[in-house]
Amino acid sequence: MFESDERVKKQVPIDENPRYTPRSLRPLVGRLRIWIGITLSIVFLYFAVRKVPLSDLVASLADAELTWLAAALVLQIIALLPRAKRWLVILEPEGSFRDAFSSQNIGYLFNNIFPLRVGELARILVMSRACRIPIVRVGTSVILERVLDVIFVTLGLVIALSGIMIPDGYLSGAR
Repeated sequence: MFESDERVKKQVPIDENPRYTPRSLRPLVGRLRIWIGITLSIVFLYFAVRKVPLSDLVASLADAELTWLAAALVLQIIALLPRAKRWLVILEPEGSFRDAFSSQNIGYLFNNIFPLRVGELARILVMSRACRIPIVRVGTSVILERVLDVIFVTLGLVIALSGIMIPDGYLSGAR
């Protein structure tokens, strides 16, 4: 017989289940994940700046306007909040705002690091796991969200272009 059939017959206690994490080890596992994340961040940061001359990096950071960086950070957060809410509306009653917001941030992080919009996959996996929603449902919601993005950006472009005077030479080329 299969091993899983034998385990069901024997009624293996939950403590002996290899996928079960005892309550006493959960804080340790959580801290381990944090340290793995910090280590990976340091490694990837090293790879990102390893060929940049240190003097140029220090000079660029010294010349940076911190007020503009802070303003950009605040505006980015303000832009992500309604996107997370929109995603929850698409997902209907499932999921929490916190999980949607953090999943989106993880997705954007991965999109900035990896090619081919891998962040969308990361976002789907994180949200599915955090809220226990089927991957297909979360993936479909992301596709719908992207379709809505394209529609609204196209609509905005049409509205913006309708109010702009375009010289005839450009219009004939566009036609």
